[in-house]
Amino acid sequence: MTVLPVVLTATFMQLLDVTIAQVAIPSIRAGLHAGPGTLQLVLAGYTLAYACLLITAARLGDRFGYRRLFVLGLVVFTLASAACAAAPTASVLVAARVVQGAGSGLMAPQVFSIIQTALPASQRPRALSFLGATMGIASLSGPVLGALLLGLGGWRLLFLVNVPVSLLALAGAGRLPKTRPPSAPKVDAPGAALAMAGLGLLVFPLSVGRELHWPLWTFGCFAAAVVLLLLFARSQARGREPLLHPSVLRDRRPVRGGRDPRQPHRATDRPQVRIPAPDRRGRHARPGHGCLGLARHSVDTAAGPRRRGVRPVHRLGLFPGTGRSAP
Repeated sequence: MTVLPVVLTATFMQLLDVTIAQVAIPSIRAGLHAGPGTLQLVLAGYTLAYACLLITAARLGDRFGYRRLFVLGLVVFTLASAACAAAPTASVLVAARVVQGAGSGLMAPQVFSIIQTALPASQRPRALSFLGATMGIASLSGPVLGALLLGLGGWRLLFLVNVPVSLLALAGAGRLPKTRPPSAPKVDAPGAALAMAGLGLLVFPLSVGRELHWPLWTFGCFAAAVVLLLLFARSQARGREPLLHPSVLRDRRPVRGGRDPRQPHRATDRPQVRIPAPDRRGRHARPGHGCLGLARHSVDTAAGPRRRGVRPVHRLGLFPGTGRSAP
């Protein structure tokens, strides 16, 4: 079966890059003479672009085809990874990381859509369990592989390693089925703009605020994000073809009790910017010292939803046989 190896390989690489760069921060600072603010953007730029594109990329996949958007995102991710490895200055590295995150954001929603449309209903819960495990393993492997690669060839190797693996996934992507909804929905451009702006104003201060001791502008960003996301929710409730169906916002069943079915995404929500280059006393720890701090959360995620007897597919009601169809 071609579908799972291809999408899981791409998922592993895109989530690996959330954490792998953290261990290279001291080397990047020394090699590119980057300041603390620039180093924060090296980490946060990837997550920011990734988060901002998720909702819009899902609709683009509905409109133009899941395989097409998956391949486009993978190509962007691969080229940006090569640009990161060859970056001559810190500013170029930050820009390449943002583009890399954008490619990852284009890919991520297509993975779920491809699994839903290309696999039989009986195989989807198992496929999503493998997907959750891959996400957890990727978040744990980032610092570990980063420390190893840093010792072998320097910080540039951390980004260069994406290229051959991504090319391998691209070679297999041609075998993915061409799937999309029977009637291609339109892209709600105003809604997409509100979603991307609101998520950007929310994710960016969350990524850098802690290290900057929460300056006043971070709270201004939060306030603006609330306003924009409320406008987004209102536009979705009134739109004919919303990017995010209003029933998703009203349905509270998935988050009550037990394990949140969206838990696989949490493999990458905590480690970001949690491994500073120097400690608070100015000393530089070895890159591998921060790895064990991520292990507990990542292993818990990699254990998969079945560990607690919950099948996320059934709780979300995404697929046939659940008693409720996706809106």
